Amino acid sequence: MLHGDDSEHDRDANSFSLVKPYPGGKHGTTYPDMAWESKESFTAIADYYATR
Repeated sequence: MLHGDDSEHDRDANSFSLVKPYPGGKHGTTYPDMAWESKESFTAIADYYATR
């Protein structure tokens, strides 16, 4: 499932994934060398395990 900027075409919105993959070589801002951006759930899980 790819993330889309337009909510009508955002096929990733109902996904249980922790990241939103971008189409066509677009890269995220948190990890600029990756073709995805982390979702809030990614950060929440990372924070939880960082304290374990």
